[in-house]
Amino acid sequence: MTLNLKTFRDPDAKLFESESEMIRVVDAEYGNFILNFMNSTSFHMFKNNIVETKIFEDIEKQKNLKELFDNFENKIFFKHKKISFPSYPYEWPVEMLHAAGKLTIELAEGTISDEVGLKDATPFNILFEGPKPIFIDLASFEQRHPCDQMWLPESQFLRNFIYPLLMSNLFQIPMSDIFLNHWDGVTPEHIYRMLSVPKKLNPFILRTISLPMWAEKIARRKTNLHQIKMAKNAQLATFILERLYARLRKKLARLKPADLSESFWSGYMTNHLNYNADDFEKKVKIAETVIKDYKPNMVLDIGCNVGKFSCIAARAGAAVVAIDTDERSIGRLWSLANRDRLNILPLVVDLINPTPALGWRNKENESFLSRANRKFDFTIMLAVVHHLMIDGGIEIGEILSLVRSITIKSLLIEYVDPSDEMFQKLLKGRGELYAKFNKDVFLAELKKVFPNVRELSSLKDGQRVIYLAQV
Repeated sequence: MTLNLKTFRDPDAKLFESESEMIRVVDAEYGNFILNFMNSTSFHMFKNNIVETKIFEDIEKQKNLKELFDNFENKIFFKHKKISFPSYPYEWPVEMLHAAGKLTIELAEGTISDEVGLKDATPFNILFEGPKPIFIDLASFEQRHPCDQMWLPESQFLRNFIYPLLMSNLFQIPMSDIFLNHWDGVTPEHIYRMLSVPKKLNPFILRTISLPMWAEKIARRKTNLHQIKMAKNAQLATFILERLYARLRKKLARLKPADLSESFWSGYMTNHLNYNADDFEKKVKIAETVIKDYKPNMVLDIGCNVGKFSCIAARAGAAVVAIDTDERSIGRLWSLANRDRLNILPLVVDLINPTPALGWRNKENESFLSRANRKFDFTIMLAVVHHLMIDGGIEIGEILSLVRSITIKSLLIEYVDPSDEMFQKLLKGRGELYAKFNKDVFLAELKKVFPNVRELSSLKDGQRVIYLAQV
């Protein structure tokens, strides 16, 4: 069994990844706390949003871990269900960050009665299974003193949820710009510098950014700033904590993303669709038929837009990862998948510049391409290849080679001819760059990596052609 260390930040709760599961190793004392917590009322209340966890009793696999620990006999082993496709805050639309923040506060507040607390409040504790947020770091829970009236991770929650949501609300800054540059969120000073004077005095911003920043400057002079202060009794501590969580929930609700405007691409299907109604209906029917016939398990929809074809695959029983560069489109797709309980994980990913590996030694969070490598038995690339070619300047052979590394069986792909109206718009007068590109060149490159190619339909008088390509 190959084991890869997956966490470098918690010395008391090591996490390892095997081929089929995640294995957490903790000291016996803390392990017994986790076992008690797993039998508590609050744990069962949130069971559907906490990663599925069991005692790890495989003795043979435990032997592989023995050499990694000096006091092996004093350890308890847990196994967590692996999330089918991990994702990270810098790949989420703002709607998913909001959902992750909501779950974090609900868990912190919901475990008070069992004298349990959350010791950190980072969005990296949460992954999504389809559109559903799942809290994966069981080691973030700890025993809480009944009279403890403080939630030390409050500032971390503000940095990682409230302030990024506010930046998105005020400046339409995508999550990738925030979390790729600020691993542990943003400070109020960061936002304060971006605000006009009238904005700084806006009542909500005054309470959320301006006053806390001014208070922080004064508080830095104190030497006992983070000293733990106990309440006089457990009832008072509970009351104070509940008031704190209520304030944070209120801020979170105020920053819930509103679907007020469209980007060009989120409105593409209704306002800018480059097909007549008959051709588009024909395209949809082809996708429905192929997906129904081949019954894929894991689907990647590249350039998904608002998810028309992702939904077709999900409703046919597939687990879908849908990627697009437009955060507004991805946010709308997440809202739809969450509402209709479709197994779709929408992510903001640019295949021209995909998410890199990040974290300590670049080992904590895998790159998108590493996570996607040979992961999908079916890939959808409808009306997207020409965008990668023109916007990214990537040769068609390179694009198809990359898609082959992701796809283990089938590819539903659309050829767009240089004479097509959208192709010409993207070219912006640079037609000479693709003077030699045509359907024969496209097919020759496609058959190098997917030998079995079948034409399914010709659209727009031959300017667009849909193919099913298979290994």
